[in-house]
Amino acid sequence: MADGMGSRGLGLAGKPISEYLLIKADVLPEVFNNVMEVKALLQTGQVASVNEAVKQVGMSRSAFYKYRDSVQAWQDPIAVDSL
Repeated sequence: MADGMGSRGLGLAGKPISEYLLIKADVLPEVFNNVMEVKALLQTGQVASVNEAVKQVGMSRSAFYKYRDSVQAWQDPIAVDSL
């Protein structure tokens, strides 16, 4: 898509719709929070495998693999700079 808008297109008043959204975690379906929990277990080494992590969290491996590349934690760059 040469216009740089991807598949999202135009929103109201012809303004481009962002490809990324910042949404409070508590309003998302539980599966997205579970994905983040599985990622945290794997990153911290608390579990040795994805299979072990999804069992601990209580979600399916297929749901984890479906969303793992689309769900990321957001860090406030101002808060990170002040550390």
